[in-house]
Amino acid sequence: MHVLVLLLLAALCCYIPTQAALVRYTFMVQETNYTRLCSSKNILTVNGQYPGPNISARRGDIVIVDVINQDTIIRFSKKIILSDEEGTLWWHAHND
Repeated sequence: MHVLVLLLLAALCCYIPTQAALVRYTFMVQETNYTRLCSSKNILTVNGQYPGPNISARRGDIVIVDVINQDTIIRFSKKIILSDEEGTLWWHAHND
């Protein structure tokens, strides 16, 4: 009987709703000189990193990414609400 009660309590703990979190990141986008295989060129980096930083969030979280472009005056924020996504999502940037 005690084992059944413990199993029931463990199952209920799995169904307790959790609060959605607000996860905020600031991305500083800039051109950086990058050397690979004895060749150098300017590439876009985020916070000086290539590839860019990881974004970590859980289902239901609200993710806000503030993007500040160091080389121009473009500044914006992107709000993403994670609802059905799960697993690893991949983000990448383009420039022209």
